[in-house]
Amino acid sequence: MFINKLQEEDTLKMDEIYEGRRKFPRVKLDATMMIRTVDGNLTEAKMNNISMDGAQITCDKETAKLILPKSTSIVDKQQPVVNTVFELEVDEKKHKLEIECKIYYVVSLDGKSVAFGLLFEDFDSNQGEVIDQFIMKTMEEYH
Repeated sequence: MFINKLQEEDTLKMDEIYEGRRKFPRVKLDATMMIRTVDGNLTEAKMNNISMDGAQITCDKETAKLILPKSTSIVDKQQPVVNTVFELEVDEKKHKLEIECKIYYVVSLDGKSVAFGLLFEDFDSNQGEVIDQFIMKTMEEYH
């Protein structure tokens, strides 16, 4: 599996690089994202943040190998695709979202865990509205 290996202090630089490419604000959250592996099973990862166009997840190295089992380079226009399932709560109602994502980056964080940057590829307007409402409500709570 191809994983960029960074020192802990380099993760801040990585965030700055990707932050400059972001089109939408992101909000932190502590949620579970299920990812369909190549063998069709679902595996669990921690969702750290979300924006209108993607999310960041972290997991242990073994789970990362299930998500991205082959020695795969993450290159523009050739990014691996994964199917994800997660819930967002808006106005005390839980919404289940199933979204196809491209893997934008993969980074080894501390030798034990791995971060994936995911770009949302295929979601309908209702799912987009749920994500937008979740982000707006979360941002309102912090201001």
